[in-house]
Amino acid sequence: MQASGVTHIGRRPNNEDSYRIEPELGLFLVADGMGGYEGGEIASRLVVDTLAEFFARQSDPDLDLGTHAATGSIRADLPGVLQDAEGADLSLAEQRMALAIRMAHREVQQEAQGRLREMGSTLAALHVHDGKVLIAHVGDSRVYRIRNGHIEQMTRDHSLTADLEAAGCENMLAHLPPHYRHMVTRCIAANANAQPDFRVMDSLPGDTYVLCSDGVHDVLGRDAILDAVHDAGCDEASERVVARAFAEGTQDNITVVVVRF
Repeated sequence: MQASGVTHIGRRPNNEDSYRIEPELGLFLVADGMGGYEGGEIASRLVVDTLAEFFARQSDPDLDLGTHAATGSIRADLPGVLQDAEGADLSLAEQRMALAIRMAHREVQQEAQGRLREMGSTLAALHVHDGKVLIAHVGDSRVYRIRNGHIEQMTRDHSLTADLEAAGCENMLAHLPPHYRHMVTRCIAANANAQPDFRVMDSLPGDTYVLCSDGVHDVLGRDAILDAVHDAGCDEASERVVARAFAEGTQDNITVVVVRF
């Protein structure tokens, strides 16, 4: 497994994005902060640092992404039974990621005081273990998978735009002010819905995952990301994505992590 990440300030006065690459933990993260100068930087850094520290402490060589647990130390730590949107019990791996995100949410809430009260962050997370991949996300940072020359978006944005599109109301988007079109409906912030969505799947040799902030996907479609990544090593691929997003005129910070099996 190979991985590389790049973050760039873009055309903003400061960089509110953060990322972490922890190959020994099988953990890869992108977080996009919000809340103005300094606040977004603090929030995104708290999120990636908290998750990395949690997984380093809780590393379990016997974790099985495919099994479901009714008992165990992780479930005992949770305030009640965690359930996904369909109501089925979460797997042990999903429970662990959910708890890590809850801890990150708590850290952000504790720091969101005074001039930092509006700060928050999105999250795109990839955890790899024993031939399986767990994807978790909150907000509009995305995860794509490239397999056999085909790129697929593996997450659905928690945003007003995505909700309107899912409801078949795309015609309303043209009438929304720009800041509404970029409004997230979930994020890791005080008084916000930080519920993650999960996806678990098998990994195959040659699979490539691209985690990115909206500074990338706002200006690069799937085919453009595929073109930048598919024939390059991870280092070159991540640099290409950032360079192309900047060249396409993105007004946001630009962050990407590329993971290849």
